[in-house]
Amino acid sequence: SDNRRQLRTCKDFVVEQQSDLSISGEIYGNSQFYTQLNDMLWMIETGGQSFIRLDTVTRQIDEQSISIPIDVGHLACLASMQSANGDEYLFVVGGYAGGDLNTLQIYDISSGQW
Repeated sequence: SDNRRQLRTCKDFVVEQQSDLSISGEIYGNSQFYTQLNDMLWMIETGGQSFIRLDTVTRQIDEQSISIPIDVGHLACLASMQSANGDEYLFVVGGYAGGDLNTLQIYDISSGQW
């Protein structure tokens, strides 16, 4: 089977089908599981355990080995920001792990630290 997938919104509407993007698994969620920061589109992988990012300029997929400390399943929301001094952050809000999560996990992209 072909590993090529579609990028989809949480309601399975096609954002853009990219047959030339090679991704090892499906990317979908039932919430705002993606965010864009500059040229990078960040996504929570379907299992809610790590990030996948797409460089929107080069159209290259990078399946990061950045693990999310608390697995969030496919129900977490993802937001991002860049501070005035240029530091970049990802915010993983809530999720589902056998029950609804009431968590906020903050990843500092600049330092690589949670």
